[in-house]
Amino acid sequence: MRRPAEHACLGLAAVLAVVARAPAQDAGQVTTFRTGDGSHFVLLPDGGPPVCHWTVATPAGPLEDPPGFDGLAVACARASLRGTWHIGSRDATAEPAALLALDQALADLSAASRTDGHEPAALQQAVERARTAAAALADPQAFLRVLAAAPALDVEVSDLQSATVLRCTTDLPALQRVAELLVERREQPALRGLHEEFAAVRTLLAAPWRSDPLQPLRAEALALAFPGQALARAADRPGASRPDQTMAAGVWRRTQRPDRSIHVLVGGFAVAPVRAILERAFALTALPNQPLPPPAPPRTATASRRSTVPGLAQPACVLGFHLAGDEDPNSLATALRWLASGTDGWLLRELPQAGILGATAVATLPWPLPGAPQLLVLEVRGGSVPNERLADTVLRLCAGNTMPVPTATELAPIHAALVAKWEYDSRDGRQFATLLAVQALLRPEQALPIAPPAPASPAAVATLLQTVLRDPAPIVVECKLP
Repeated sequence: MRRPAEHACLGLAAVLAVVARAPAQDAGQVTTFRTGDGSHFVLLPDGGPPVCHWTVATPAGPLEDPPGFDGLAVACARASLRGTWHIGSRDATAEPAALLALDQALADLSAASRTDGHEPAALQQAVERARTAAAALADPQAFLRVLAAAPALDVEVSDLQSATVLRCTTDLPALQRVAELLVERREQPALRGLHEEFAAVRTLLAAPWRSDPLQPLRAEALALAFPGQALARAADRPGASRPDQTMAAGVWRRTQRPDRSIHVLVGGFAVAPVRAILERAFALTALPNQPLPPPAPPRTATASRRSTVPGLAQPACVLGFHLAGDEDPNSLATALRWLASGTDGWLLRELPQAGILGATAVATLPWPLPGAPQLLVLEVRGGSVPNERLADTVLRLCAGNTMPVPTATELAPIHAALVAKWEYDSRDGRQFATLLAVQALLRPEQALPIAPPAPASPAAVATLLQTVLRDPAPIVVECKLP
């Protein structure tokens, strides 16, 4: 009988044999393909150790969540790690009914609270009984234990921009088993602990409303820019509604459809055998192929849309300029840093010349969501001027003829900072797989950032800013001082 150490050596030898057969030309080459169920895969062998970093990105955000249930897609993804009907259920027949009973008890409690303003003790007790009954029928750690045994290590779900991201790290002999488990998670999620996960996500979404005084201005800017559209909810304060299993299952089926998923695998593997494993595992799906509604067209305007929000103790404004959507991402990132970043952006140098002292300014990347109509946003706060002059002064500076063409010397440190950020994001295979997956999901029209960004030319930066900041219908939201 072989000792455990001998088994480990044999396993390592098998892995090394696979790596040894890997063609040298595979390293650094991106391979993309779709499997039989429609899943989109990106493979990037890096020539490193026989370890695979696997990231799955799926859509989330206000375009996916039902109105009033912001964060539900993320909550479903987090709850999915508590297992499937096959893995984690102590009674697969009784547990679904118990979860539905918990939904009903929570709905009764919520209805009573809306009616008379308080939660009756009897209904609170009914909720606790239903929660205890459901918990007794499940082992929410079983799925993570099975993944760890595969092994799939450091399994986590997080939300980045408008995506949920599942990440794990495994070795090559375990790829087949990990693939089977990810398919089971997609096809048979029990969504245990949905209400707890939704409450946690809602707390995160509410954090800017507690800590950032400009959040009400951002929410108002979106309401002006996208009236009547789901995009207008991207900065809203989260509501108090509770989802149920039926609603959550619908969101899961819509966001986890294979044709809307991006899988990125980075590591020391050969493409051909890994692709064969993935094509076998991701061949079929039972999720309905529901057609998605067409995106709402952006509403155009010919004049500036303005609003005033009370509550701040100092002058502040949020300005939104419409983007065409075809801007070069590298030129855009460079332009924003040159315009208003750090302590010496062009706008920060010009504001004192216009009589505004002590102001701070930040330019944000395309907002609110990639893959949808977007705004370039300038946030300016503070300054020694009456509040009503702040926004108009910034508009005049940006849309006038005073903006110079940046010099190559000015752009050099900006490019260095962008390269440093890319190097940080791609510092290891796990982080790099996440970067590529989110990019492929949210910006499929752009090339994957597998190399550092090239320098943006001064002329391209100047042309971009002149085009965008001369928007004839900018969004202007100011604060109303006490």
